[in-house]
Amino acid sequence: MNGVAAAVAATFSLTFLATVDGSVAAANEATTTFAFRGLTFTSPARAGWSVAERDLLQSTLARLPDAITDRPLTIERDDSPCPPDGLPAERLLTETNGRIHLCRTDPSLLAQQVTQAVLYAVDAALGWSERADWRRLNGWRVSPTNLWRPSPDNIAPEAFVDARGAARSPRWDLVTFAAAALLDQNSGDERIVCRLISQAEFLRARLDELTPGQTSPPPPPPPACQAFDQWADLDNLEDVELILAAPSSAMVGSLFGHLLLRLRYRDDRGDAPTDLGRAVGFLADNDVPFQDDPAYAFKGIFGVYSATLLERPFLVSYRDYVVLEGRDLRRWRLNLSTVERQRLLQRIWTVRQAGRYRYFFFARNCATLLVDLINSALPPEEATTMPGVLAAPPSSILERFESARTADGRPRATYVPEPILAFEHRARLASRRRRDVEERLIERSPPHLTRALTTAFSQVGLPDASARATGYAALAPLLARADAGAASDVYQFLHDSAELESHLSTVANLEAEERAGTIRRQRLKATVSRLLATLRADSQALAALPDGASRECGRALNHALAAIADGKPALRLTGYQDLRDELPRLARLAPESAARARLLALLQSEVRYDVARMKAVPGLRDAVLFVDDDKRIDEQPYLTAGDEDAGPLLALPTETRVSAPLLALQRTKQVAFAARPLQTAPATVASGGDDAAAEPAEVARVARAYAGALPRSGIDQLAVLAAVNGRLSTAAMTGQPQVGLIMVGALYDERLGDHRRFGFPSHTAMVVARSAALLAWGAGRPTIAAYDTRLIGYRSLPPSLPESDGHRFPFGWDLALDARGSDAQALNAGLSAGYGFILRLWDRNDLADHLLATGGLAYEADFPSAAAPRRDRPQQLGVPLGLEFRRRLGPADSHRSYLSTRLHARPTWLPAGAPVRTALQAGAAFESHLALRATPVGGSHDPALLVALGVFYSSFTLAGPAASTTVSLNVGVELR
Repeated sequence: MNGVAAAVAATFSLTFLATVDGSVAAANEATTTFAFRGLTFTSPARAGWSVAERDLLQSTLARLPDAITDRPLTIERDDSPCPPDGLPAERLLTETNGRIHLCRTDPSLLAQQVTQAVLYAVDAALGWSERADWRRLNGWRVSPTNLWRPSPDNIAPEAFVDARGAARSPRWDLVTFAAAALLDQNSGDERIVCRLISQAEFLRARLDELTPGQTSPPPPPPPACQAFDQWADLDNLEDVELILAAPSSAMVGSLFGHLLLRLRYRDDRGDAPTDLGRAVGFLADNDVPFQDDPAYAFKGIFGVYSATLLERPFLVSYRDYVVLEGRDLRRWRLNLSTVERQRLLQRIWTVRQAGRYRYFFFARNCATLLVDLINSALPPEEATTMPGVLAAPPSSILERFESARTADGRPRATYVPEPILAFEHRARLASRRRRDVEERLIERSPPHLTRALTTAFSQVGLPDASARATGYAALAPLLARADAGAASDVYQFLHDSAELESHLSTVANLEAEERAGTIRRQRLKATVSRLLATLRADSQALAALPDGASRECGRALNHALAAIADGKPALRLTGYQDLRDELPRLARLAPESAARARLLALLQSEVRYDVARMKAVPGLRDAVLFVDDDKRIDEQPYLTAGDEDAGPLLALPTETRVSAPLLALQRTKQVAFAARPLQTAPATVASGGDDAAAEPAEVARVARAYAGALPRSGIDQLAVLAAVNGRLSTAAMTGQPQVGLIMVGALYDERLGDHRRFGFPSHTAMVVARSAALLAWGAGRPTIAAYDTRLIGYRSLPPSLPESDGHRFPFGWDLALDARGSDAQALNAGLSAGYGFILRLWDRNDLADHLLATGGLAYEADFPSAAAPRRDRPQQLGVPLGLEFRRRLGPADSHRSYLSTRLHARPTWLPAGAPVRTALQAGAAFESHLALRATPVGGSHDPALLVALGVFYSSFTLAGPAASTTVSLNVGVELR
């Protein structure tokens, strides 16, 4: 007996179901017995093993590896019926006499039952299902609602061979899969091991471990999964990259950005062009476009959506993010071994076909699901941990990947200093460079050209498209002159103008498509209304006919129409199914009505986004919408059944018009290139990353900026400061100054002008639960003397493009929800909410240095403490105004130290709860943030010295009618 078999015999027995009360049938009568390898089969003589059963069991078990069946287990047949799910109760699997009891089952399931029982014994002995790498495949874990029994994160039925395994435990998940995989009679890609290839690889590795150091030739490898091999194309896989699509305020789902994987492939020449790449990422499943669902944010936060893994050509993601949404793509290369790459591709293949997960915007989002996917391809000890307490944004995930290390000590993720810039971003850079080039061209041209160049350059910088076209036309003969500036500057001007006008032409086309799309949907809705009215009249006419078939058909059609027109998706789906059942009879009795009914179903499914729902019901869409299977949906004969041809309504609007300025620029380029040797003129061209030929100097600049950025995202911030606070009268300090400690913490805190390796762009600020609490000594114990908390805040100041058409609102915006309290002001709590604007007065280097003006509206409700002379609860409506200045410190590419100053005032009207009607709050705050470490380390703590000085004046407080002025000085260290 080998060691594994002895362990099994010493520790296990399986009772493959017994009676309902758990007792095992007595075995004191005569038995029949036969053996196969290490297994012994027994049965009462009255229910002995038939020859057919013996042959079946032996032929089935012969397909299992010897290491599985060569173990001393006794398999004993009982007459007890199997319970409803056909699997044994866990409490009956704890015997120690090496016996497996089989319950009575269908003879066709006998071999499968025995195989599962033996595999259960193997796993009970070796603990395969207890391993982290198995549990990660379907996300088995305990949850706050079920601390004792793990459940799978993966809710896709396709992820489990047997639904009973998904309902039971990780062990039954393994047992049912292993039995199905080892007994699978299919061939090629139809095998279960080719669909759930990650589970198959885990099982293969465990089986190999059962026969270490064997001297006999190993068994031949299983046939390859050709579909996977062709899809993965591992020989031509150049790189695996993590891509962060920059956060956007376009909608709630994009506030934190999006994280995805990019698979880069080589072509026959060894290059890795964009068109060969694939994008892989998790997306929330939605029935309707998110922008059309007013409850989208709440559904995402509270787990209404599920998420699936989507794979598509990288060019599609490029178009969505870079072109349409104007979001930069930042890149990190995943450092993976050859084996890890293969496992990651296997996981993507498996989850893409058999993966669906509950989606929660803050905690179980595109980023955390991607971490789980990558971790499941890595050794358990190298798994990347999740950041954050309550939230895990994509940027913080990247922080953990860069700080993690591979087996050979490399960072798990390495920054690629060639970001893929959005078209809009590239246009802004081009506009900025172009203005500098224009000045050089004017300076280096003869005086008689200066006025004409100045006039033309001013025209090409205007928002009006026709004016820009006129300006380019005027530049053609000017730039063609040999004395009109340097050839390199002319080349740079033309290149930057092409970047700019290409973006503006694209924007014009997108806006035209959006307008056409709105008109299309309006026409669709109007056509659906007309069809419904006509079909209701048809149904009434049928119901009025004397024959019973027509009356019944009319009533059924009217019932289906009512459901199809309903606002609830489930009822509409029922209506489509009812229409499918009635269409054959309707086509015989009223062919024109049948055609109109099909057209109604088609257009209503477009209007109400029911296409995916109909596809989910096998055969439904084909039966209702495809009269001629050989024709496309837009060629079906019933499209002319309405008042007008509905074919054009099915086509999504597209606009490919080349703008007048871009055409004029192209003609100017032709003239200039024909007259001057511009083809070889050197120029500084900013790369858009990826396939673009990035200038080494630009790559080096981006790398320096990355190295000098704040090395952490804004998640989980912590600082400790010593504080001295005092109240002033008109002459001097009154009373004793208050001394204490200020504890500052935040779940998330990023501010305008922050340049971070992992986080929001510098023009976006996000705050979640940032709180400063003053701890002071009072009444013989430490107390919280004051606190100031920003529960949530979001600020956005998108950069502008002067040549744009001027439709964009020129201001940024600010949204905040705050709470504060102060013993000195007799304030238990003050809750305020505000919305405002931000105006850019001056800035440079992407807001690293800036001067901003702010304004808005704020409402506050105050709740006094027992020390307040009045017990009223003032309501305040204020107009906060402010000036904000920020200046970075250190070298040009360093963003880790800065000074900031803020002046603020809030005229306030108190409509209730106060002895005054108006009040004024004003103040000034100065803060310095000085990095204490010379060189930041990615993902690690980056301590900084904080010095803050503030003066705050209020003409009204709850502590009394007199005005109050407070001065505070705080000095401390930011730890994280």
